[in-house]
Order: sequence, then C-alpha cells, then structure tokens
Amino acid sequence: MQSINHTPLLRSGFSLPNGQKEWYITANIGSMWSESDVLLADYYQNTVTGGVKWQMSDALMLDVNYRWGFSADNHLDSLTMWFHDAFGFDQNGRQDQAKHQNQIRSDEYDIHIDDLSGETLENALTAYLGYQLVQSDHHGLSVGASLYFKAVDSDSFAEDSFAQSIQINYSYKNGSTSCELKLGS
Repeated sequence: MQSINHTPLLRSGFSLPNGQKEWYITANIGSMWSESDVLLADYYQNTVTGGVKWQMSDALMLDVNYRWGFSADNHLDSLTMWFHDAFGFDQNGRQDQAKHQNQIRSDEYDIHIDDLSGETLENALTAYLGYQLVQSDHHGLSVGASLYFKAVDSDSFAEDSFAQSIQINYSYKNGSTSCELKLGS
C-alpha cells in the first residue's frame, strides 16, 4: 500500500533558472501484483498529477502538486504477462489468477475487496521546498523537505494522513550524459 502514500521522488540536483516556473501534468497507469501467504493484491492503479515548480531565487525552489490515484480496469494483464514471458521473468503466480481482476484479499487481516474499480486510492497535496547547496557545470547538489497531506473518503481506502520527508539530491552531467542520485527518508 506504500504506492498510494507519500514517497520521496527522484529530483534533479540542479536548480532551474532563477524565476522560472514549470507547470506540469502527468498520468500513469499500472498493474499491481503481490502474492504472499497472507495477501493477494491484484489490481490496477492509475495516477494523475498536476503541479508547478517555481525557482524563487538562485537557492530556493518550491514544487506544489496535487495527485489523484484511482483504480480502473486497464486490461494490462495480457501485456504484463507477455513482457514477463518475452524476457524470461517468472510470473510469480499471476498465471494462476483470472485476468483483469481488481482485488485485494487477506484472510489474516480480514480484507476482502473483490472489485476496486472506481475507488479513489489517493487524493493528496504535496509541497516540496528545495535548497541548492552546490551547482557547477557538472555537479548539482540540493536538499529538500516535503509535506504531504492525503484525504480519501472512498469506502475501503478512507484515510486522512499527514507525512513529511527530507532528501538529498545529487546530479552529475557531462554534455548529454547525466547521472542522478537521491537519498531520502
């Protein structure tokens, strides 16, 4: 369930040009699969995120975004199973379940959700404030802190929560080649 809670994001160690604002919107779809002795999670997760990054000064950057996550039948099981077969990955029991399920079950924890379709999994606002420590032609090092607030009133996933994180971002670039490293908690 961590995928529908606050997780620090990989960020560039480099700042934007002073005063620049970047508006963005992203959409992601995924097929989630997890099977153990106590849990079967076989569902689809979709996320739409919109926000703005603003380089307020040479050193300070603010990123504020809203994220909505929901479940809907994406019919990705056939594609996912083909990918696993094509590259020799184990199906990890997925082949034993009917395709296109949207369920989470655990007898041990008394969870029996047979159809997640249409359920809101995440309804969250995140604010990130970054501070540029070092920036040169090749190296960028920044630190940042996030505040995350989630409010979901959907039946099975109803939750109000608040989380925070800090992270260090390092990036190296040499021409068109770059490498990024993020440490956070």
